[in-house]
Amino acid sequence: MDDWLKQRLVGAVVLVALGVIFIPMLIEPPEPEPEVAGRLYDPVTPEVDFLESPEITEVTIPLPEEPPTVVDTGLAPIEPRPTEVVAEPAPVKVETANKPAPVEAKASQGDSLTAWVVQVGSFKQQQNALALRDKIRKRGFTAFVERIKSASGATYRVRVGPEMSYTRIKQRRDALKSKLSLKGVIMKHR
Repeated sequence: MDDWLKQRLVGAVVLVALGVIFIPMLIEPPEPEPEVAGRLYDPVTPEVDFLESPEITEVTIPLPEEPPTVVDTGLAPIEPRPTEVVAEPAPVKVETANKPAPVEAKASQGDSLTAWVVQVGSFKQQQNALALRDKIRKRGFTAFVERIKSASGATYRVRVGPEMSYTRIKQRRDALKSKLSLKGVIMKHR
């Protein structure tokens, strides 16, 4: 089809659509807005007798005529102590080694009551977690299964330990990797 004819057809369709929309508005008279005859309800004012406030009378309390007496407790009066001047300690020179401290020392020093575990697996099905736990126990490790509730259901975590020493739990993780080919993650135990 010719471009000129396409443009003419599109223009005609647009004009017809505008006519269908606006011509009824011009032909029909506008509807009058509904008049509000008055209030839908009359506010009721309650007839209440207000209570009169009672008269306030001033009351005076007589003060004691005798001044208070001082009781002797037998204690000596407090005398101000002279303030002592404390000399500032001389700065101590600390020699530091060039190599940084190992990470294990920082972790074990930080909290002496922290127990550590190695998490070796997390399962949706309890039977899979129990099977891995039994396999680890047969190799001589202390293992347990921890059940965690979440919105998506229960999760069963298989953990080895606990140990109070970070260095010992790191050795257990390495032993699990070499004996059972399990990569574990070291975590704090509750």
